[in-house]
Amino acid sequence: MQAAVMLVALALAYVVYVVRAGLGRRIQLDWIRLRGLFGRGPSRLSAVNACLYWIFFINHAGAAGQRWPASISASTPATT
Repeated sequence: MQAAVMLVALALAYVVYVVRAGLGRRIQLDWIRLRGLFGRGPSRLSAVNACLYWIFFINHAGAAGQRWPASISASTPATT
């Protein structure tokens, strides 16, 4: 349970870091960035990087959503 609390705290700290450091535009998926997937050079690399970020975010949100109820039920004592 302590590990789950730490992971949630780190995830929230990362969101605060991205917002305060002004890095939101780096991971923002907009029309121009999606068009960059079919371009060449740095624009394509930037678009792939943003897509990988969002795949990572969605993957971790889904994993947290699936494991959270299991961690709560595992921490409560069973009544017989």
